Amino acid sequence: MVRRRRGLRRGRLRALLMVVSGQGRLEGWLTALLALWSLTLSGCQLLPREPLPEPGVAGDAGRDQPGTLHFQISPGHTGSYYGWQVEVAAAEHNKGFISFTSRPMEAGERLDAQLWADRYQVRVLHLGRVRFQEWVPVSAGGDTLISVKLSFLRSTVTPHVGAEARGRLYGKPSRIRDLSSNYQPFTVHAGDGLRVIFDGPQYRGELAGPGRLEFIQNGATLATMEQARIAANEIIGELRFKDERKVDQALNGAFSFPDGTVSEWSDGRRFEGAYRGLQPDQGKLQLPDGDLWYGSVELLMPRGPGVLKRRDGSWLELPAGSDLLTLTGTVPCGRSSGGSRQCHYLDGQRLSSEADLKRRLASRQTSSSGPAAGCQLAQGHFSRGLGRSRLLLGPGGEGEFEQYSGSRRFRFYSAFEYQAQPERLDVKYGEGSYIHVESGQVLHRTGISEVALPCRFDGHTLWLEGKPYQRD
Repeated sequence: MVRRRRGLRRGRLRALLMVVSGQGRLEGWLTALLALWSLTLSGCQLLPREPLPEPGVAGDAGRDQPGTLHFQISPGHTGSYYGWQVEVAAAEHNKGFISFTSRPMEAGERLDAQLWADRYQVRVLHLGRVRFQEWVPVSAGGDTLISVKLSFLRSTVTPHVGAEARGRLYGKPSRIRDLSSNYQPFTVHAGDGLRVIFDGPQYRGELAGPGRLEFIQNGATLATMEQARIAANEIIGELRFKDERKVDQALNGAFSFPDGTVSEWSDGRRFEGAYRGLQPDQGKLQLPDGDLWYGSVELLMPRGPGVLKRRDGSWLELPAGSDLLTLTGTVPCGRSSGGSRQCHYLDGQRLSSEADLKRRLASRQTSSSGPAAGCQLAQGHFSRGLGRSRLLLGPGGEGEFEQYSGSRRFRFYSAFEYQAQPERLDVKYGEGSYIHVESGQVLHRTGISEVALPCRFDGHTLWLEGKPYQRD
């Protein structure tokens, strides 16, 4: 095929020479111009060259330094000087890479893109036609140049690396793509309901230095760690929780805490035991009022099975899957001084006798068209957005809603009445107030119309209009 193309081109040149040596008639010159045009249209032929090297580390740079991919079009106004584009379609190993295609560029322009060391699939297009396609290396701290040299007969596209690339650069870039434009954070751990994403340097798919870790649990950011280093058995860095808790041990290589780690909160809560991800799972939890819980913990609250020991010397045993706010039924209870008995609860409220419990349950079932289901079972305190939005659904059809904004400087509050259906809450709001938190001044009052909110409840999470509220 190559020989055939060369033969065609030699034939065109012979025709051109014969025409030029002729009588100089207008037709001859037109034919000569057509011959030159056919040579221009014959495309871009890459000259034989040495294979491109593998990505490495340039000079005194470290693996955690980015390299630069330059795309440059030679100056001048001869040949095809407009309509050039570069497309970087994929990284061979690095994660989170965002492919991009440049806007149309013309003679004298240059684009510089910062990239972590790896090989990248690069295409050069002219007026939508592919003129170059190859995997090219970018080294840590190094330079790679994709150069377009314009010519009246034939424009060429050539890659250069290292010192040769730097020596062929001229002027300043007309456009720069930094690392934040070329990469997005990517997941380095997922399990136990926890997802950890990393934003930092890479070297051919390996983490190459300290970066930012974000810990996401139950759909919300639980903690962050700046300049984190991920070692085999330890995550090194300062872990900062959104709720400002303090933890006495470092994260292990499984992105969790060793058994026996102690966590403390400013409201008086303290936990010691085993963890699931970053959250307490099984152990001893001291509540803000001083009561002690021994057992399972969910969303920093007691969750059966376990035993609650109160400050007054009484104790209460919760069955599996139950919590204090919604506890309904008969459970063991007693005092530390000795002896045990049965205690009776309905929706977290203690009743005087088993007969009273049975009477209330029977009354509730009679007044209802059927057994409670879905959102009819959703009662208690709920929150989302690390407590910025809070919702209380009381057992008597009364509720409260509050939301903080402006770095918690402003608070919106409204009491409401509601009627629960399995998949809907019919809500009648009271007056809503916007309050300046620091001064307590009411900035604005507003009325809210009655609404029917689509609802879903799985026993732990309440979705209202598709937004998740976790039971506290």
